[in-house]
Amino acid sequence: MALAHTITRSGSVLDLLNSAPLSREQAICLIRATDDELPALLSAALEVKERFKPELITYSRKVFIPLTNLCRDY
Repeated sequence: MALAHTITRSGSVLDLLNSAPLSREQAICLIRATDDELPALLSAALEVKERFKPELITYSRKVFIPLTNLCRDY
């Protein structure tokens, strides 16, 4: 199932993200978004997030990013 088909059926990505909860098929469809579909998906996700907690940015201190591995690639 392509994201484009889901968008056509639901009207827009935002409509899809507003319908809670997502079905398993809808979630899989969003995970498989192509590079061309990603900007629309990210824009819709930001709009939904801003309605929920406007201007709030969160982070986790427990996330480990192995910088030594990233630096080896360059």
